[in-house]
Amino acid sequence: MSKKRRKNKKRSGGAFWIALAAAALVIALGFIWLGRRDKAAPPTATPEPSAAPTNLAIDATPLPTPSYIPTPSPEPTQEPIVGPDVLSFYTPETIYYSPRVGLDAEFLSPMKRGEDIGSFEPIPSTEARLENKIFPELFDGIWTSFDGHESVKIGYELRYALYDGTVIDLVIRSPKDIDFTDYIEVWIYDDYHQEPYEYYSHLRESWMTDETLITSIKLTAGKSIKSVREIWLSAYLYRSEADFDESGHYRGRVSCDLHIVREE
Repeated sequence: MSKKRRKNKKRSGGAFWIALAAAALVIALGFIWLGRRDKAAPPTATPEPSAAPTNLAIDATPLPTPSYIPTPSPEPTQEPIVGPDVLSFYTPETIYYSPRVGLDAEFLSPMKRGEDIGSFEPIPSTEARLENKIFPELFDGIWTSFDGHESVKIGYELRYALYDGTVIDLVIRSPKDIDFTDYIEVWIYDDYHQEPYEYYSHLRESWMTDETLITSIKLTAGKSIKSVREIWLSAYLYRSEADFDESGHYRGRVSCDLHIVREE
């Protein structure tokens, strides 16, 4: 029995060394593998994006110019004025056959009952004073100096306000347009087509012809003139109905205005 145990012990020692050798081999192989792993290239990190260069010359091609560039439509051109292109109010300096003096924008009048407020003559001039000539000669020399005067007429608009706020408005192109009231009497004349130094009267509707020119208007204070606060008088040049709006008021380009106020 003892001998047999020794044999087993011998066998057991051989197995030990075999196991030890195997373990050494495994350890050696592990070192070899680790060495190879350490020699492998390390993982590459993702590179940061490079900053864009700031000093590069940019050779950009400009956009082509449009072949059509719209332009705003021009303002409509007004037709040239035919005949006189200016108008101012004048009045005799003293008596009828005296020089004409130009009036300012405002005219003072005592506005006394039964007396003339004034006689006003629209003449195509801007002179402050028109020297002494009989009216037909004076007016003819100025009027006929404008081309196209043959087709031009003279009209008026009279507006006056009462102290109670009422406004009376008259557009006057012939005697039939005059409304005689207790406030102001209106008289119109053709001083142009008259014989020099001959008496003549205010226009009547039956006297109107294609040649008639209403060259002056006279205002006379009526019996109720004290109710009138102020007066506006306009004169204008016209050729046709196209120079008036739908309500009959003048919309042309040649006119003059006068504000008549009560003299205190």
